[in-house]
Amino acid sequence: MEYVVGAGWNSSKNCLSGTWEDILSEIKCWICSTGEDMPHILWLSGTAGKGKSAIAHTIAN
Repeated sequence: MEYVVGAGWNSSKNCLSGTWEDILSEIKCWICSTGEDMPHILWLSGTAGKGKSAIAHTIAN
């Protein structure tokens, strides 16, 4: 499967400092969790323009 052009990580799309701290903390805890009862997929959803891409780029960074 080929990658979509322009769909990679972009360091300029990070969250603004001090925003989304709760969800970023929750995602970081999920990433570091090793429990067998933890889901293997984390689904980030919301309407357009709510910050999903910024959150994803911040985590990737």
